[in-house]
Amino acid sequence: AAARMQVESMRSSQSAYYRSQAYFMASAMVDRMRANVDGVRDGFYDGVTTAATVSDPQCGSNACTPKSIAQQDLYDWRASLHGSGDDFVPLLPSVEGVSAVGSVNEDGDTGRYAVRLVWGEIIDNEAQSSTLSVVFVPER
Repeated sequence: AAARMQVESMRSSQSAYYRSQAYFMASAMVDRMRANVDGVRDGFYDGVTTAATVSDPQCGSNACTPKSIAQQDLYDWRASLHGSGDDFVPLLPSVEGVSAVGSVNEDGDTGRYAVRLVWGEIIDNEAQSSTLSVVFVPER
């Protein structure tokens, strides 16, 4: 019983860690959107997902438009989830049947954006998905 309790405690700690990472990642995207008001207003963040392949617009070394800044934001956000290389460790895990993915969608009626992250965890030896959403309301 004590061993089971310790295992459950460790699992809960791991889940809390993933939820914290998801919150930081969602908050980082909201901050990027706040910094690119013109890109938000022009709809460049609506309907984006980290599941899509995005090329690097290299805004760090080039002058960029609000659209390319939004593309850079998605590229960087995607890299933190999907990255590359043998030593890459994603901030949120994917498990069998559940891929880690981030998305941003605008609710056309309210003008609010839902910044959402989904990731997979093994709970009771079963792959399950976890989700965190943060709402962003741009200034009008």
